[in-house]
Amino acid sequence: ALSAYGSTSVSVQVFFNGALTTTPLTVNFSSGCDSNGKASITQSVATINGVATATYTDKGCAGSDTITASLQGSSAQTTVLVAGPRASNISYVSASPSSIALAGTGGVGLSSDSVVTFKVVDSTNNPVASKLVNFDLSTWVGGIKLNNLSSGPVQATSDGSGLVSVTVSAGSVPTPVWVTASLADAPTIVTQSTNV
Repeated sequence: ALSAYGSTSVSVQVFFNGALTTTPLTVNFSSGCDSNGKASITQSVATINGVATATYTDKGCAGSDTITASLQGSSAQTTVLVAGPRASNISYVSASPSSIALAGTGGVGLSSDSVVTFKVVDSTNNPVASKLVNFDLSTWVGGIKLNNLSSGPVQATSDGSGLVSVTVSAGSVPTPVWVTASLADAPTIVTQSTNV
């Protein structure tokens, strides 16, 4: 088991005629997460007294990763379980559009809905996917809705880029409104949008 963004060593023994080889041989290492850029592993390692040791570093793999060591048609595999990153911050990204018309009063180029987007990140500012976020409004006056609901909190889950969005729909009373967003499993991590 490996913590998020941690490193570990991976060793393989190379035998020749039942004994550890004394001749230096090159062992090639690979992994699924290494091939898609979510981990790195030393690609080629020479054996020392029959043992080749590579360094594996997580870059956001978050799950089970199979590591393969291969040499002249022979191979061995092991699996490392990499912990997912922990969300440590949520930030406001955008409101599109930032001004909306009252319900039922829209015209050409006007909308009564605004999509407000936030981003969930970990301690290294990398995006965190699949995090449940609670949304609420600073006011619900005049029938303002959030994801078509008339009261909060409203929940949504961050995507692979850490982004999570909610739709604000205007009511019948002109007012500025802010969207607050907090992590469902860490409600003290909270932020708010600019006013819509």
